[in-house]
Amino acid sequence: MSRQLLHRFPQFMWGGNFDTAEFKIMERRKQDFIENEVTRLLVEEDVQCLIFRTSLQNRDDVEKISTTLDNLEGLSDWHVDLDDWEKVLRIVCTGLSAESIIKTLFRKGFIAEEIPTN
Repeated sequence: MSRQLLHRFPQFMWGGNFDTAEFKIMERRKQDFIENEVTRLLVEEDVQCLIFRTSLQNRDDVEKISTTLDNLEGLSDWHVDLDDWEKVLRIVCTGLSAESIIKTLFRKGFIAEEIPTN
């Protein structure tokens, strides 16, 4: 995705010798552009981030659900934070509900509870 975004903002692909102040300004503009594009894409595609506290305990548990999550239609990315005391599962998806994720994990033997986001 970053290549696509930078292609739409070609001045940052130019080579050249810039002083530090110019470089910082250009980097900030590039970062602003990327942030705006990512936000636009998220809004256009109705991407949502679902967050759950889970009963997952270790890497073996994560392995047990990985194939199932990887194959869910509409799920683009997921991550489990095993260092967090709530063993937080974060899912980036389109068209999936929290209930469907909870049921999917339950079928694999785990409990998940959605953590509301504001």
